[in-house]
Amino acid sequence: MCHAALLAFKNSLGASDLAKLSTWVDGTDHCDGTWLGVQCVTKGRYKRVYLIDLSDQGLLFPLSSISFAAFPALQVLWLQGNTISDGLEALTPTPGSSSLKHLVELRLHDAGLTGSLPSALPPKLKRLHLQNNLLSSVLPAELAVSSPELEVLLLSANDFQGSIPEAWNGLTKLKTL
Repeated sequence: MCHAALLAFKNSLGASDLAKLSTWVDGTDHCDGTWLGVQCVTKGRYKRVYLIDLSDQGLLFPLSSISFAAFPALQVLWLQGNTISDGLEALTPTPGSSSLKHLVELRLHDAGLTGSLPSALPPKLKRLHLQNNLLSSVLPAELAVSSPELEVLLLSANDFQGSIPEAWNGLTKLKTL
């Protein structure tokens, strides 16, 4: 499942980006350490992707081209330094979905992101790096409820409107804003 989703993501890229993921080859094990930016953990008799690090690869893609449901053990996602051609909607949890339920760190800074900060993000998220993008909206008060584990929330160099919501006082674990 992970293998097919990784290859589907690679194949969704433009021709100039395909070479950057040349180590992602069908017929090889994505968990053997040879696939650029893919790290796995063994759970029982299964190997699961827990980290995807494609930072600073200069890739151009929509975040929605990644089938997050195929990565039930994903904990760390680093995509900074690429150009993401859509917004953060693909990260919004849907009721009954286990997609991204274990994600604790998300780095999407310097990625050309546009749109707004969703009111709901993965519930175990601790570190969210969104600085140096083109996000613009009012900061959602609901974030304090949907992501109570946030410790680091980096939002500088965007175009957010208004002030920090009072509800964010409920983010008791937040150390860096």
